[in-house]
Amino acid sequence: MDKHLDTAQVDIAKKVIDGLTSIAQTVVAGFNQRVVADAKAKGVFTSEFAASVKEDAVKAVIAQGTRADCAR
Repeated sequence: MDKHLDTAQVDIAKKVIDGLTSIAQTVVAGFNQRVVADAKAKGVFTSEFAASVKEDAVKAVIAQGTRADCAR
């Protein structure tokens, strides 16, 4: 953290990072449970499909982080 941040700012930054980590884990878990299992069961899971869904998951995490920043 920047040496010019006070303790309260550092605590807030840590909470935001922890929140984004939690969101990322939730997105990944949802991806694994729903999309991957369904695609594999249907025999349509390809590397292109996986890359596309991963990109969507990353965008969702970034969007959640942006909304969290706007809420403050």
